Amino acid sequence: MHHVYTRLGGSWRLVGAGVKPKSSGIPIATLARCALLLLVCEFFNASLLPQAPNLEFQRQLQLAQQRYQSGDLDGAIGNYQQAIKLNPQSGPAYSGLGSALMDKGNLKDAIAALEQAVALLEKPPALPGSPQLRRTPDLLSIAVTLNNLALAYYQVNRFDEAFARADRAVQTQPALSNCWNTRGMVLEAQGKFEDAITSYRKANGISPKNANMSHNLGEALQKKGQIEEAITVLQQGISFHPEDVELLTAYGNALYAKERFTDAEAAYQKSLAIRADSPAALFGLGIAFRGQGKYPEALKALTRAHELAPADTDTTLALATLYAEMGRYEETAPLMQSVSNTNAGDPVYLLLQADTLINDNRRKEALPFLQQALTARPDFPEATATFASLQIDLGQVPKGVEMVQAALASHSNSPDLHNSYGLLLGAQSKFAEAQAEYEKALAFRPNFPDATINRAVALTRQNKALEAIAEFQKVLSLNPKNLKAQANLAGTLLSAKRYEDAAAAFRLAIALSPADPDLRTNLGIALEKAGHAAEAQKAFAEAEKLKSAAGRSHAQP
Repeated sequence: MHHVYTRLGGSWRLVGAGVKPKSSGIPIATLARCALLLLVCEFFNASLLPQAPNLEFQRQLQLAQQRYQSGDLDGAIGNYQQAIKLNPQSGPAYSGLGSALMDKGNLKDAIAALEQAVALLEKPPALPGSPQLRRTPDLLSIAVTLNNLALAYYQVNRFDEAFARADRAVQTQPALSNCWNTRGMVLEAQGKFEDAITSYRKANGISPKNANMSHNLGEALQKKGQIEEAITVLQQGISFHPEDVELLTAYGNALYAKERFTDAEAAYQKSLAIRADSPAALFGLGIAFRGQGKYPEALKALTRAHELAPADTDTTLALATLYAEMGRYEETAPLMQSVSNTNAGDPVYLLLQADTLINDNRRKEALPFLQQALTARPDFPEATATFASLQIDLGQVPKGVEMVQAALASHSNSPDLHNSYGLLLGAQSKFAEAQAEYEKALAFRPNFPDATINRAVALTRQNKALEAIAEFQKVLSLNPKNLKAQANLAGTLLSAKRYEDAAAAFRLAIALSPADPDLRTNLGIALEKAGHAAEAQKAFAEAEKLKSAAGRSHAQP
């Protein structure tokens, strides 16, 4: 996180970088930049101090600034400290020291130095020989130092103190857009989005061509749900800064929130063409690909984002979600484990926990995780869809239908809800209607594995085995380890009287789930129908053995 200083003599230098905050809702990767501000490092007039100390003070101050600009923070800090020894009343020297310490990451000492700078700048020393006369305070220097102090407090999450300093900065110098920008950042961190947007609007109005102002206003509008205005603001910013990586990524985020996945993909690709290793842009690209059903591309982008930012929990959960959606639960588990200590209460994490348990046929254990997820985030279509589908196993199909229909009223484009509705219709033997719902899900998310499998099952129940077999094989071409697709393919081949093919398919399913007795029973049936009596009897015996072992396990206290 960087801030802005002036070169000695008044030449302005702007520097900045992005920080990535936590996102809410479907994991989306976003950037919220720090405000960029000017720190005025003025000289004292040579007549104010004895000549030799003044010259040495100026030399140390200039050397400090030169070293700061070259990236030598340790050297700059040393020179600022030496300058302060020569002139303990120098507000600019304390400001420079505080800013260098902040860039170094020493926020405690930075805050102390900047507080001292503010006190000195607000009450300049008396003129030599005239103790009743004081120099006029430099309001710009005071505002800038207050702003940098606000940024320091912001970084240590002391938001009340940060707001007090940022608010004083805008009162001191209301025409300085960066102070309004910082004020907006602090208000946003406090969850005061309306007030934050007001500050960002002020900043953007003063500096409409500033990339930071457009970026932060656009992102705040998106978080508040004002997507169309966010898109407009970000487009305007990009018109002035067509190669700004953070603006392009934020624009992609806003387009994604509007479910304009193809346009979002284009924005992320432009960002990555400029900076190929941007975790935020790769994250956005991955979820945009997922929204279009481009699963291999989504996996590649999210895997790379995770490699670049392994500690980012949003990226980790997005990658885990993608693996689960593809039926690759063995790869979901380690990702979930890596964030279990920090994200156990996250709604997405809770949904993944439930989904993993359902995949293991532990549906009742999944129920509390879904309830917790929906308590934490009541408007969560994916969790509602899973919870509604679970009502089939609980014998509460009408309740599930009521839940999913209510959710569809406000999320009619949700592929997960349409997929769930199809399952509930199928549970009522309404297979043609179920198929229609699965096709709606696939229209919103092409190649959605679960909806593709469910559609194939509905086709099977309508005696359309050949079409169903092709659908199962399509899913397995993307993920040969998808147990649901493999088991249903085997069952459909059995019902189509393709007994040798069915036996081979059941063997593959058993390899994926060796403890499932039903798969071995069905293998025995397929082998028996194919004329392999001895092998069939062996399969039946293995199935009974597994059933007996399971019975003993359940009987234990």
